[in-house]
Amino acid sequence: MNLKSKTSSLLGLSLSLIGFQAFGSDVIPDSACIRTLNQARSLAWESLLTDGSDIESPLALVREEGLPDSELSALIRQAQAQGKFSVKILEGEQRAERGEKASEAFIFEYRIRTLSDHIFTVVVPFQCQSRVYNYGFN
Repeated sequence: MNLKSKTSSLLGLSLSLIGFQAFGSDVIPDSACIRTLNQARSLAWESLLTDGSDIESPLALVREEGLPDSELSALIRQAQAQGKFSVKILEGEQRAERGEKASEAFIFEYRIRTLSDHIFTVVVPFQCQSRVYNYGFN
């Protein structure tokens, strides 16, 4: 699969992401659904900012500190301004910490150094009936 780097912005953050060019645009075909990279990125951000169900997710760590959920966005902006924020998307045969395959999902790895030394992973399965989720590990 030929991959092409893309840059996008959300919440004022510059993100380097990968577009999938093997299909003539940035989409991944699936028998149940087709998700574009833009859809996956939006779903990943929504999960990152609103789903604190995993004990080591960014939102759970913010809540653990007794801070309001809205503080996560502020911490991300602060990390970006200080050069302590990064995001990458896994590709090819790469796997996430819990074994998810890049060939089966968009897998985003975020680092938010103003929050913790965790790597935060958001998994957006290619199949639309599967749930988007996130977790952290260090």
